[in-house]
Amino acid sequence: MNKSTNQEGIPPELADRLCIMDNAVPVEFVRSEGLETPIGKRPGPFYDDTVMIHTIHGGDVIHPSYYQDLTRIFPRSQIEKKTTEYYAVEKDWGANQVAWKLVEYLGMAGYWRVNTARAVMDFGRFPGITPPGASYQNRFAISYPFSYALDFMQKRRLLELEYDAISRTYERVTPSKVVKIAIHTYDPFNPGEEGHLTGTLRPEISILSRSASFQEQKRMPIGLFDRLYPDDLGDYTADRKLTNRLALTLQKGALGVSINFPYLMPDGCVEIRSQVWYFFNYLKKVFGERHPDTQEKRAYKMVWDLLLDTNLRSSSSESLRSFIHMYRTAPRGYEEIFHQARLAYEHISNEFHEHRQALINSFINSKHRLSTLGIEVRKDLVWRFKDKHARQPVFGPEGVRWENIKHIAKLLAEGIVEYFETDQTATRYEVSWLNRALNQDRTL
Repeated sequence: MNKSTNQEGIPPELADRLCIMDNAVPVEFVRSEGLETPIGKRPGPFYDDTVMIHTIHGGDVIHPSYYQDLTRIFPRSQIEKKTTEYYAVEKDWGANQVAWKLVEYLGMAGYWRVNTARAVMDFGRFPGITPPGASYQNRFAISYPFSYALDFMQKRRLLELEYDAISRTYERVTPSKVVKIAIHTYDPFNPGEEGHLTGTLRPEISILSRSASFQEQKRMPIGLFDRLYPDDLGDYTADRKLTNRLALTLQKGALGVSINFPYLMPDGCVEIRSQVWYFFNYLKKVFGERHPDTQEKRAYKMVWDLLLDTNLRSSSSESLRSFIHMYRTAPRGYEEIFHQARLAYEHISNEFHEHRQALINSFINSKHRLSTLGIEVRKDLVWRFKDKHARQPVFGPEGVRWENIKHIAKLLAEGIVEYFETDQTATRYEVSWLNRALNQDRTL
């Protein structure tokens, strides 16, 4: 375990070890060193403009104050041992290295890495606290045991300074992208009857593009996001041509690939949240162009804030949401503006339903829909462990399995290149074109 107080990023010599740091940025851009020869016909800047590669579960950093708060539930003599155990199990070992090599093969400038250790906070979940023993699908952003050890102010601080900061970075970086791929690694074995480590061997790689809730219910979960979000868009988070191209390329490279197996995405993951955010952002652009007089009105701004609050972080949006959908009383002094916001919501809703199918079709084929995928690589392929269940990693650079990492990263790069050079042929509509079609009552 390393302790540091004066670094903003994670120096290479501290990577892949637990770092107790009080000045680490929660997310940073990791620059490529250009060690690999890029593949494909297009130069690297093309992929910098259109693709985002990122890792959210490869972080190594825990703030010292959170670390010390573990004394509330563990004896001080056990803190280091307990924290290291949670860190070792939760980290996606090798994910950062796969992402790093992938951007090099694409000729990109670098990738985005969340530095906050998953043992303390998971950006791939909704805000909240995780109880002990929670299943993969039922976790929240603040991980156990920190979910029980931190007090109220520390939990707020963690979410405001790290979760929200990461979210702002993603909102700034992703709007211009066409494809966003999160690199993960997962345990070698499925859960079995006798515990998590006794099941069958998992596929070498899994590509995730659907939520578990949609798989089970054949629709978006009721009440999770605003009901205006179309169930039709919940089926997949990425262009199927991209998903299948990557699967085919990896299979040709002698890697076993599954799609949406052995598990699916949790509802609070970045991929699902971003799909909802992008749709409502698209609807906002379309509506704003058709009704420019509404853009500066407070009531309409409140409704768009509500619809775009896909991280579920805004208490004011939650209050308005419950007023509109659950008929609760408006906060004292806000009755009139809430009434105006309800009318604005109805205006937006009526406009959407009038042109529902045209809007959905155009969004699917527009430059405003981001294809988001999660790529899971089996941990034991890209990292060395002292045990077959991948619970005891070799810390530091000695754990990296570079030969396998390069093979997997190059195949992923080949699939991405082939997708852009061959597969991506669908028309991508501009908002202005859509509005002309709507005004002429054309069917898209």
